[in-house]
Amino acid sequence: MRWIFTVRLLAALAIGAGSYGFTAANAAEPDKVKAALKESAPADETAVRALLKATPKFDADQVPVRELFKVLSKEHGLTVRLDLAAFKRFPNFGGEAGGAAQLSTGAETVFIAHHAEAVGEQTQMIYDVKIRLSIVAGMTLSDVLTDLCAQLPGKCTYRIRHNQVLIGPAFLPPVVPGANNNGGEGTSQFLPPSVIAEQLLGEAVSVAIDEKPLTDAIRELRKLTGANIVLDVRMKNAGQTLVSGTFDGVRLLTVLELLTDMSDLKVVSNNNVFYITDAANAEIMQRRVHRDLFGVPTPPPAPMPVPMPAQPEVKK
Repeated sequence: MRWIFTVRLLAALAIGAGSYGFTAANAAEPDKVKAALKESAPADETAVRALLKATPKFDADQVPVRELFKVLSKEHGLTVRLDLAAFKRFPNFGGEAGGAAQLSTGAETVFIAHHAEAVGEQTQMIYDVKIRLSIVAGMTLSDVLTDLCAQLPGKCTYRIRHNQVLIGPAFLPPVVPGANNNGGEGTSQFLPPSVIAEQLLGEAVSVAIDEKPLTDAIRELRKLTGANIVLDVRMKNAGQTLVSGTFDGVRLLTVLELLTDMSDLKVVSNNNVFYITDAANAEIMQRRVHRDLFGVPTPPPAPMPVPMPAQPEVKK
């Protein structure tokens, strides 16, 4: 029954292509469609980044997100999807806690309450949001994805994970960059502490690394998560140290801390970048990050002078 539904869906897209402003795929056998997509899919992150420099082969006006994803796959072999796990970790991406995100679906406006137990269903509704794109000369697929994210509810962005493009909540700075908060009073004025922790710790990963150079382990973690992990180029030799570890459901920052410790290096969680460098440099950078996040600690008050006991009056 699934292949019948797929054929009907492709046929419906072909009929409705005129209203969306692009030519949809003709109905075809599912096996052939899957084979064609598999052959055209980019092999890795490098191939995806090269592909994003290409000129779009379509135009779109009021296109539902799910249909735009299909066109990107058919015309360019680009796999784009919503990062449901990221939306689950950041249920309040569209506004304040308990607030609502407004989705424009054309005929009606849908208000989505932010409750963690329903976030999966809420995120699925993003697929129905209609996107308007105006393809102009010099525009690239990267520009298309940027315009797409700008029209989604909340603050969204895209990241590359291996051979896919994932769209999810954008990183939000917890404080004004460069602000020296006194005692951390401004730390939570932008984000609740739980969201700050999510951004600094990274997602949970499951990976097994058996005596691989640290550089290969970093490459494996980037392939698995799409996270920004940067190795100090001055630590190139230390990056060849063999590391090992099996992790199941462990935060990315913890995994990096353990693996870099085996190489006598340290990792700094700086906004949405994990930077690996030597211990001395890491300490300086981490102190700066903590100062921006939590402010300059207020020194303890000076101790009050202890009054001297009164001396008895000497009678002459």
